[in-house]
Amino acid sequence: STLLIDHLKEIDIVLFATGDFATKTLEFLVKDPQYNIKLVVTGQKISQIRGKKTDSNQIFKISKNNNLKTLVVDTLKKESVLEIIESQKADLGIVVDFGEIIGRNVINYFPYGIINIHPSLLPKYRGTSPIQSAILSKSKKTGVTTMLIDEGMDSGPILSSQEVILTGSENFKIVHDFLSEVGASLLMDTIPYYLAGEIKPVAQDVQKATYTKKIKKTDGRVDPTTPQLQVEKMIRAYDPWPKVYTTIKGKTIIITAAHLDQEKNLVIDRVKPAGGREISYQEYLRHYKTELTFAK
Repeated sequence: STLLIDHLKEIDIVLFATGDFATKTLEFLVKDPQYNIKLVVTGQKISQIRGKKTDSNQIFKISKNNNLKTLVVDTLKKESVLEIIESQKADLGIVVDFGEIIGRNVINYFPYGIINIHPSLLPKYRGTSPIQSAILSKSKKTGVTTMLIDEGMDSGPILSSQEVILTGSENFKIVHDFLSEVGASLLMDTIPYYLAGEIKPVAQDVQKATYTKKIKKTDGRVDPTTPQLQVEKMIRAYDPWPKVYTTIKGKTIIITAAHLDQEKNLVIDRVKPAGGREISYQEYLRHYKTELTFAK
């Protein structure tokens, strides 16, 4: 049966989004006249680098620039916040890079539930660091999944997914930005068919689920026993945070760029000594006279 998407009525939605992965989704929703964004709920953007609240919340900026009703929240557990969300009487919730698990009480406000975009091919890489995990495990492919959320961690039934091939040379930012656009497009293609009942949610295979962990500053630490191939993967996965660093004579050195030569040896290109500017590795060697070595 052909679905005349053009004739669907306007859909009232509430978007829950905080991180940069959600910016494309918000931009796409704003441009599409089929969606009436009743409310954007966004969290306090915490700088990963210093752990302080920042004003770099792009979702807030885009929302304000488009004169959308915007609610900045610390948590969805406050009665006053819940009342505002419920009072929108929206048809559908959308959650992207929000940073808080949404409870059943909130899901129940929406007749069609809440759809999430997750940057992996679920049930693989559930949790908070799917892109880093794909890079670190040298996955040949990754992708995005849209699903209906439940109270679990990325465990809800799947609506659609799209695969993306990885070459093995990508860094976090490249994969993140590409998947954010792929995910936004996939969502826009999925919603009309889901609302029309043409896409049925399919339960995830729990047996195949894998979980990723929250990345800590210390995950970026390397030392002479760290294998070279591991260091190279980490530099790509942990840029821009927590970056890859080692300690020489009591001083921290961040390795900002490196590559593997044809023999798969690690070639360090650029480093940033603590408190200093980024310099070439050659300049570093002239100054510090200590090579950075890693296990073969």
